Amino acid sequence: MPAWSVGSVTYSDPISISDAGGLVAGKYWHGDVLLGTKIYERRLFSYPGVNGLAVKSFGYRGREISGEVVYLATSLANLRSAIEADRSALANTTFTTTPPDGSALSNCQLESLDDGEISPAGNGLVMMRTRLVLRQLR
Repeated sequence: MPAWSVGSVTYSDPISISDAGGLVAGKYWHGDVLLGTKIYERRLFSYPGVNGLAVKSFGYRGREISGEVVYLATSLANLRSAIEADRSALANTTFTTTPPDGSALSNCQLESLDDGEISPAGNGLVMMRTRLVLRQLR
């Protein structure tokens, strides 16, 4: 499986999370990357003296793209630095994301990349597992 590209940030294939020496420091997508249903805005109107409703379509209003990601680092400071660097790279900008085995989705924006629970991972590494949520604007 390929990597998950999110703007300038890349989450590696989870198959490469370990090698013969154990866990490997890096950023990995984990589990499934979910593409939410496209949302279309529609409003219903009624008019006095007319039976039924009128529908006005306002078009596509985006969708949510989300998936679990894992950060593995050699120290707590390196781990916090890595996630903060990714937040900074994705904040206040629109970008293209390419989910694993998917096609490129343009006009995306970061919704959340919260801190997750941090735990020792073995092999001298610490791990944070968290959820990355994007919004495709159009």
